[in-house]
Amino acid sequence: MGSVPCGTPRKRLLWLTLRAVLATGAVCAVVKLGYVAYQARGQKQILSDIRGIGGDVVYKSQVSYTQMEWPIPPGLPTTCLELWEPQGIRGWLPSWIDSEWLDSIAAVDLYGKKTPREVLAGIARLSSLEYLDIGRTELKADELELLAGCRSLRFLQLSGIRLDAADLGFLRNSSSLEELALTDTNITDRGLGSVVPLPNLRWLWLGSTQVTSAGLANLTRCNKLELLDLNRTKVDDNALTHLRGLPSLRVLDLRSTSVTKTCVNDIRSALPNCKVFYEKE
Repeated sequence: MGSVPCGTPRKRLLWLTLRAVLATGAVCAVVKLGYVAYQARGQKQILSDIRGIGGDVVYKSQVSYTQMEWPIPPGLPTTCLELWEPQGIRGWLPSWIDSEWLDSIAAVDLYGKKTPREVLAGIARLSSLEYLDIGRTELKADELELLAGCRSLRFLQLSGIRLDAADLGFLRNSSSLEELALTDTNITDRGLGSVVPLPNLRWLWLGSTQVTSAGLANLTRCNKLELLDLNRTKVDDNALTHLRGLPSLRVLDLRSTSVTKTCVNDIRSALPNCKVFYEKE
């Protein structure tokens, strides 16, 4: 940087301050670059592990979350990923640069894949992960606990996993979770108690589970809940007491349940903005 220039004490102080600021900035930049490189190497290994078992990923700059409609029943919404042309850093980097080092992984799809514990542990370290599909992966409760640190998750697919009452404890820190799919699990009323701490939950899929009307009492504090799938559950007319306490509900699936037509009409009266699917019309 050169010697301190001659002049007044004030000028010398300003010069020394400038040198200190520039030196501090340089050190911070080096530390930041080192951290980015460390994170990038870790993500690349996780990516290799995911693809090694047949999984797939979507990057932050490639994804948009859109609401689509399932054909059966008509109008029942679900969340999907809509890919677009690479934007952000992946859009302007030359193709010969491995941008997988630099772009954050936003979504991981492992549906039906045999997922080793170490792969799940790596996924849990992805700080930008928002969408995770581990349906029908045969993961155990102690392995799911690895996901307790995934605080950025918005969508979680657990369908087809054998879950016990206490197996959803890992959701305790998932305050950003918006959609939770528990279809075809053996979750019970007791297990639904883990859903209560999810303040942003909007869509909950419970089809083909052991949930009863009594278990719905756990959901009355989910004030943002918009969709509730109870298809092929054990709910009956006693569900009305708890369902009327969900003012934000917009879609309710009661097909293949013991709920009567009279109760369905009462639900529609209590929740006029809610679309109720019921096959005994």
